[in-house]
Amino acid sequence: METLIEKSTFEIIVDKGRKFIQIKIKGFISASQHMEKWNRVKDEVISNRLDKMIIDGRNAKVTPVETQKWFEEVYFPHVAQVMKSMNIQLNIAQIEPEDIFQKLVNQRIDALMEKTLPGNTVKIFNNEKEAQDWLKLDK
Repeated sequence: METLIEKSTFEIIVDKGRKFIQIKIKGFISASQHMEKWNRVKDEVISNRLDKMIIDGRNAKVTPVETQKWFEEVYFPHVAQVMKSMNIQLNIAQIEPEDIFQKLVNQRIDALMEKTLPGNTVKIFNNEKEAQDWLKLDK
């Protein structure tokens, strides 16, 4: 038997002890799902004062244009304002997606993050182990 349709997921894992959040995105996530989940990520980062994040989008499909606009016009400016007022800075490790179109979208989103969220560090990795090592999660 062969699986023809793969379920899309947006999983959020929080480790308060290590001040760490991980996002695992698989498949195509609608704009409304992105907005709901990324608002949850923001709430977790702020309420728990998290400073490390892994975004594992290896299996993600193209982020909708509507979501990209929302990141630029609403989400990043709001997050920047709140994080600045709370003096929170994030080290963000992204695991590069396999999908070439998602790679291009990520480059655009990364540029928006760098512009809108100064003081946060974003690095791209090929696998989870490299990302964890950079964030020093094994300690």
